[in-house]
Amino acid sequence: MDDLVIHAAGEVECTPEWMWDTGEGFADHDLWTVFGGRPVSAGSSVMLSPGTHYRATHDPARPLSVMFVHFGANSGQPLPDVPLPAAARRVDNTGFYRDLLRRVVKAQHENRPTDAARWFRCAMLEYLASPESMPEAIDARWRDTIQTVCARRGRRRPSSSLPDGWGTRRITSAGCSASLRG
Repeated sequence: MDDLVIHAAGEVECTPEWMWDTGEGFADHDLWTVFGGRPVSAGSSVMLSPGTHYRATHDPARPLSVMFVHFGANSGQPLPDVPLPAAARRVDNTGFYRDLLRRVVKAQHENRPTDAARWFRCAMLEYLASPESMPEAIDARWRDTIQTVCARRGRRRPSSSLPDGWGTRRITSAGCSASLRG
């Protein structure tokens, strides 16, 4: 990730009526992490792939609190060491992970791109060291629905923007939503 650049970063408290539809998808990667709300628990983190359509909703009685980091390569080429396709993980040390992501957000907002990229590399180490699974992090009342939806949506789609052997797919462990449609 030597060629890493942060395009946008932030912390958001979703409104009760929040829903997400990325349309044609993002032009870059997005690390999206939940720190509060339902149907997922704090530390639920997912790497969203460029060019993939995602839809999500949440429990309006317990709105999500999330942090996001959109990133890519300065060269505009795909980042070869970013885990693709989308990988959902549960980061256990949420306080430490949130602090790292807040440093990314702060550096990005203070126009310190080198520092933002350095802090993001640290956050990525935490993300990559976490187990690639989500169902146990999800509130039990949503688990069966999510697994059923994801089983139907876990098919790969070709992507002309990625090298041979790479591809994008919908999230197969619904770490970021209880309602994944597409």
